[in-house]
Amino acid sequence: MATQTAEEQLAAVGAELAHPWAESEERTVETGAFAITVRKRGNRYDLDDGGEAIARARALGGPTDWLPIAEDVVAAQGFNVNRRGVVFVPVVEGRDLASISVKLAECAESVHAALLDAAS
Repeated sequence: MATQTAEEQLAAVGAELAHPWAESEERTVETGAFAITVRKRGNRYDLDDGGEAIARARALGGPTDWLPIAEDVVAAQGFNVNRRGVVFVPVVEGRDLASISVKLAECAESVHAALLDAAS
């Protein structure tokens, strides 16, 4: 299978996240190493990795004190992480959900890599 270019990936994610959305609808998009779940709530959307980046890193020997490392990575990229290990961002309607989803997945990959680096 051929690897998608960044533009092709963005177009594919955009198609999966296209309107219309039902209230409280949830969609999961494949964006690379980590799938991103998008949930609609009123005029807001919640996007997250379901905690996969940190869970996988910890399963591979990542540090038990992962939160400060993850917080540094997500803060540098403009996203968030909670104490359950979920990398996330809330956005309002009208934002480009596709590009934010791809960037959030890239951030989750960066968190995963930083935790594995800290373990070595």
